[in-house]
Amino acid sequence: MASRSYHVNRRGFLVLAAAAVAAGCTRDRSAPPVPEELQAPPRVLGYSTGSSILWAEDADVSRTMAAVRDGGATSVRIDISWRFAEPARGQYDWRPSDRVVDAARAAGLDVVVTLTTTPAWAAIGFSDLAAAAPRNPQEYGVFAGVVADRYRGRVSTYEIWNEPNGRLFFWPNPDPARYTAMLRSAFTAVTASDPDAVVVAGALGNTDTTDGRMDSNDFLLGMYDAGAAGSFHALSYHAYDYGTTLADAGLYPNSAVQQIIRMRQTMVAHGDAAARIWITEYGAPDTGVDADTQARLIVESAQQWGEVPYGGPFYVYTVRDGDSLSPDPEARFGVLDDAFVPKPVYGQLAALAAAGLPQRDIANRFDAAAPTDLGEPWGPVFALPAGSGRQYAHGSLYSTASGWLTSPPAVADIARTTGLVPAGPFHDGYQDLLADGGFRVFSDPRFGTWAVVGAILDQWRPELGFPVTGEYEAPDGQRVVDFESGRILWNPTDGAVVVRDR
Repeated sequence: MASRSYHVNRRGFLVLAAAAVAAGCTRDRSAPPVPEELQAPPRVLGYSTGSSILWAEDADVSRTMAAVRDGGATSVRIDISWRFAEPARGQYDWRPSDRVVDAARAAGLDVVVTLTTTPAWAAIGFSDLAAAAPRNPQEYGVFAGVVADRYRGRVSTYEIWNEPNGRLFFWPNPDPARYTAMLRSAFTAVTASDPDAVVVAGALGNTDTTDGRMDSNDFLLGMYDAGAAGSFHALSYHAYDYGTTLADAGLYPNSAVQQIIRMRQTMVAHGDAAARIWITEYGAPDTGVDADTQARLIVESAQQWGEVPYGGPFYVYTVRDGDSLSPDPEARFGVLDDAFVPKPVYGQLAALAAAGLPQRDIANRFDAAAPTDLGEPWGPVFALPAGSGRQYAHGSLYSTASGWLTSPPAVADIARTTGLVPAGPFHDGYQDLLADGGFRVFSDPRFGTWAVVGAILDQWRPELGFPVTGEYEAPDGQRVVDFESGRILWNPTDGAVVVRDR
C-alpha cells in the first residue's frame, strides 16, 4: 500500500522564521564530507500504482499501463504483497502479480516492485495486521529471493518495504535495526537470484520524529549503525508536501528537500556517495487544491528534481483516482479520474517528458554562475521575494539585484528560513541580509552563528566583539543580546542601550 500519511506542510514555518529573526541562532557544525560531483543520469519519469491494481479487472490493468506509457513515463512501480503472494509458508499465488507485471512489460515499461506486507504466519506476534513487521527478517529475505528468481528478466528493481519509518506501515513501531536485518537478507537473496537486479532501500516517509514515527534521516542513521552499508544500490523517499513544490518547500526546516539533503550528507559520510536517492512517490490530491494547482505542483516538482545531481528516478503517485467523487484525499491522487479521463497534470507531464525533462532556465543560470569551491548542488533552485537561491555542499549561492552572492552554510540556514537574500558579501565574520530595519548574521566557529537585527544592530560597534547569544528576553522584559565585551539591551521606552564590560 502506498501512503501519503507522513507529510510536512508549512506548519511551524512562521514560528520558526520569527524565532530565527529574534534569536538568529544556528550552532556551527563540522562540515560534512563532500563527494566528487555525480554525473546526472538519464532522467526517468515513472508512475507508482499502489496495491489496488493487483485486484483490478484485466482491462483496467492494461488500460492503466497504456496510460503510463502514453503519458511519457518509462517505468512503473507496483506492489507485491507478501501476505497474498505467500499466504501459507511455501504456498504461493502469483496470479495477481504475474498479471500486472506482464501487462507492464507488454506496454514496454520497466518494472519496479515494492515487497511489502507480512502474512500472519510470518508476522510479529502472528499478527494479522498487514503492516506488522516480520518476526524473522530472514524469512522476508527468503521471500524476496523467491520473487527475484520468478521475475528475473521481467523486473529490474526491488524496493525493500514501504515507509518503514512509521508505525502505519511498520507495526508496532519503526525499528531501523529490524528493517536493516530485512534489507541485508533481501539484498543477499535478490542479488543471488538475479545479479542484474537493483535493490532500493528505504521508501522512507516524510515525517518528524514523534510517537510512532521517525525522521527519515534519524532512521537512516539507525540503518547505518545496524550495518546497512553495502546492502543497497539506492535509497528511496516519499517526498509529499501537498501544498508547495519541492523547491519552494526547501525554504523551511524538515521539508522534504531538507530531509533529502540531510540523508545525502549521511550517505556521503558512510561511503555511499555514489548511491542515488530516488523519489518513488510524489503527488498531490485534487481535494485540497484545484486540478490546475495539482498539475503545477507535480509538474514543477518533477522538473525541479532534475536539478539534484544525486537524484534518481521520479515516480508520480498515482495513475488513476480510486473515486473521483470522494471527499477523501486518498481517493483523489490520480492524474486520471476514475473513468480514465485525463486531468490537466497528465498532459502537462507528458509534454515535459516529450521535451526530455529539461532543466529549468534558472537552474542553468545557477550552474553557469556557481563558483567551483561551492561543491555539489544539494537541492533545486528556490525562489525568494528578492531573488533566488540554491544550497551547495559548501554554502549557498544567490541571484540578487546586486548580482551573484554567496553565503557560508550557517549563514545561509538563517537566510533561507527567513526568506532573505544577502545584501552584500560575507566578510570579517558577518553578512548583511536584505531586510527593512537591518539584519546582520555573525558567524564564527568560536561563538556560533547569530542574527542581530533592528535597533540593537544600530547600536553595535566592533569594540563589543561578536555576539555570543541570540536575542532573548531578560527577566525585566528587556530584549538583550550578549557580546564578547558587553551587551545591548532594548526596551520601548529607552530604546537600545549599550552596556560595556568593565
